[in-house]
Amino acid sequence: MKFRIINKEFENALTSLMVKGKHLSSSGFSTGNLGTEVYVKLTGHELMCYNGDGTFMARLKLDNPIVEGIEDGLVSLNTETMLPYLATFNNTEYTDVVVDNGCITMSQDSKKAVCPVLTAHRDLESINRMITMLSHINHESTLESLFNFSNSKFEGGFILNNDVFKEAIKNCELVKTGIYRLDFDGTTVSFSSATTNQNSFSDTLTPTGTLGEEATVLFSSPLYSFFNKGQSLNFYVKDEFPLLIVAEDRLLLKAPHIGG
Repeated sequence: MKFRIINKEFENALTSLMVKGKHLSSSGFSTGNLGTEVYVKLTGHELMCYNGDGTFMARLKLDNPIVEGIEDGLVSLNTETMLPYLATFNNTEYTDVVVDNGCITMSQDSKKAVCPVLTAHRDLESINRMITMLSHINHESTLESLFNFSNSKFEGGFILNNDVFKEAIKNCELVKTGIYRLDFDGTTVSFSSATTNQNSFSDTLTPTGTLGEEATVLFSSPLYSFFNKGQSLNFYVKDEFPLLIVAEDRLLLKAPHIGG
């Protein structure tokens, strides 16, 4: 596997795929991520990057002119191993990447870094299943489709700018439950979090586009951190169903939070 890639774009992609921020875990509500292992597949000049397990799926596409493919292939990487090396290279220049004999070699001008690759992503079976299930889903500038997923169909959709979404969830994080409620009434959408009537936050937003019926979904994790500043996001919702968010170059599917 061989390709050239603009260094900062590769660094940003690997960072985004971790979905870093405030998470609810067994140790409480604290800073973390959704995983540091990434599955990467090169076909021509298109580099598809994935992270996921049984509860979420993140898919990110990089292509020409960001990527110049030389030899197709696939590999599983650990972002915690890769990112410190990428940080030593010039952000705006291309980095040459070669995967061979269980190692990944990154070089730029006089600098060269070599580190091991993973035998396989820890949940590659789930990722491959989700790749197939989500292959028909892409970003729409105007909402026209409510996509099928897992023998069912999303019932509502709306469009928000990621800056607006991020502000709403960052404010909900102040409640410190790590669980967020999305209520879509067909016209507006509200995000809220609460522990009691005396400790809560909510924000009602007007999407720039809507489609379909109302729905309510509970979810966790700082999903906004996967998307770029100012990106237009298409949300697809259904009661007690995974939340799907699609941008022009990436999508994220998150299982609903069960149990209130």
